[in-house]
Amino acid sequence: MLWGTLQSRLVVELRVQGISDLNQANAFLPGFIERFNARFQVEPEDPEPAYLASPDKEALEAIICAKETRVATGSVLSYQGETYCLTEEEKMLTLPQKARVEILLHLDGSIDAQYNQKRYELSPFKRPPKRQEMAPPKPKGHKPKPDHPWRQYGLPKRQYDPVEDYFRKHERQHINPGGWRPPEVG
Repeated sequence: MLWGTLQSRLVVELRVQGISDLNQANAFLPGFIERFNARFQVEPEDPEPAYLASPDKEALEAIICAKETRVATGSVLSYQGETYCLTEEEKMLTLPQKARVEILLHLDGSIDAQYNQKRYELSPFKRPPKRQEMAPPKPKGHKPKPDHPWRQYGLPKRQYDPVEDYFRKHERQHINPGGWRPPEVG
């Protein structure tokens, strides 16, 4: 505190003077401050103030805000579940792939973006509608007609085997007492 000059001097001075309540301490402070300043005060080499002028409103808004980095795809990025694009003078800006953009959330709740030390507006991005398919989709459960070209090709039809057909229909009735069952076909 006070560039390391005060340290515990005030507490020690209060104890040396036997001061233990607030009213006595307030009465003691003006004299202490005068002695303290006389001991440690130094005239500056340059009397001009070293403080800088305060930045303009736009620079302050870029400083006093919450910042989050996002990766943009083209000029589109997402923030808090919404999709935005960077715009400049109402034109959509195109950025390189995987460009890092800083989102600035201001105290008043507004947002904008900063890319390469330049600020841009964020506009809600609306995806263009998907193109219509060439033909409407077939209804589910649609079977082509028997003369449809899809039915002209494929696996050859199975030959009818009366023995196999008999065993398939009556499989459970014809179990031999010895445990033999006809092999399952098909």
